[in-house]
Amino acid sequence: MTRSIPIAAIAALAFTSFASSTFAAPAEEQASAGLDLIPYEVLVKFRPSARTADTKADIPGLEIEARTSKLDVARLRPAGAGLYRREQARIATMALLDRLRKRPDVEYAQPNYLFELSHTPNDTLYANQWHYPMVRLPQAWDITRGSAAIKIAILDTGRTYHPDLVSKWLPNEYNADQPGYNATDKSSFSHGTHVAGIAAAASNNASGIAGACQNCMLLNVKVSALVDGRIRIPLSHVISGIDWAIANDADVMNMSFEFGEPCTQLRMPALRDAIARATASNIVMVAAAGNADSVVDNTSPASCPGAISVAATDRDAKWLSSYSNGGPAIGITAPGGGGELLQSGTSTIYGATTGNPRCPSAPGQVFGANAYGALSSWTVIHTENGVPQTTHCYRYLSGTSMAAPHVAGTVGLMLAANPGLTPLEVQSILQGTARPMPLCGPDCGPGLLDAHAAVAAARDLAGQ
Repeated sequence: MTRSIPIAAIAALAFTSFASSTFAAPAEEQASAGLDLIPYEVLVKFRPSARTADTKADIPGLEIEARTSKLDVARLRPAGAGLYRREQARIATMALLDRLRKRPDVEYAQPNYLFELSHTPNDTLYANQWHYPMVRLPQAWDITRGSAAIKIAILDTGRTYHPDLVSKWLPNEYNADQPGYNATDKSSFSHGTHVAGIAAAASNNASGIAGACQNCMLLNVKVSALVDGRIRIPLSHVISGIDWAIANDADVMNMSFEFGEPCTQLRMPALRDAIARATASNIVMVAAAGNADSVVDNTSPASCPGAISVAATDRDAKWLSSYSNGGPAIGITAPGGGGELLQSGTSTIYGATTGNPRCPSAPGQVFGANAYGALSSWTVIHTENGVPQTTHCYRYLSGTSMAAPHVAGTVGLMLAANPGLTPLEVQSILQGTARPMPLCGPDCGPGLLDAHAAVAAARDLAGQ
């Protein structure tokens, strides 16, 4: 059966990634070994005096199809080709390329590369999401935008009815503080809404922002409680939330919270056990590294075995954000935004509102004038003329809390490309494809998240 040939004359195209190979390819092809191509096909321009019949006679199984007066497609039909693995097919293709290039009657030959449409969401505020191109999420979306079969559990302050998220929350939800009651966030700080928006906001809907895993679904796991007038997260809530997410078939869990104790068997045995139950259930656990400007080793759940700790970098992507925990034990670094976390109330991690409508002022809401942070969804509960109102809007906010859902969303994309990945394989791929941050030294762990490389590696592992 003849394969279709990709149309070359398409605007706004980009190469997709392909795992590097170890075959002996022509030198000029070594640099492009990460690009996708049609196996067993080579584009050839013969010299005017060439006889294609001679070429076919010299290379058994070769077919030559004239596409234009100046270009032919040489297609190899080796016996049992359909049984070859992807890497074997690539080796055979490059060997064919090498043979054709060595012929005196060939002017040039090259692989039949596969181009992809470059996906750019039409969400009105997408251009303000500087943090996605930094980790090559747009290129990852050319491979997959996720799947509704992938569930990302957001262990946080609960959901709001934000229009960019209302279609993404699955109907089953859990309120650890009041089991059996809905898990709506009625606080003055809609942290869970911001985190969920980064992980998987509705995308390409000509409104608001885009989510990292555009087609993934969200499980709402409210683990927060109001303690002495403050939003706090009891350890017991975290553990029961993890167990609920396990029972409800989560694929990824995002934990954007911290406690300043190392996750040792002596100090955090219950949390270690809960995370071990999750990873044993093949669930990838992602945790914010913490905002104490310290080492991640002293923070839970980020330092728990089985959790992928995520440090934060700012717009420069050269070193850690001023507030972020770091150290060699960091699982990976992702954009969390700039600014400083100060005790004086002038912290610049609280950024501006943007878009329409703007987030209104309200008690307990702190808004700066900067765009240092990650842009995501936000909800404000306020009073107008004595009448309670709810406004769904967008704002910039910085923190390792914002860095973590970039990774959780990327993991969702990886699992959509290869549902068979284990948590250990996911972590290995993330770290193996991370881009080094030389100025950061060991503080940034293996380096900056590269969503495109991670998703491509996950996809290619499925093809082996």
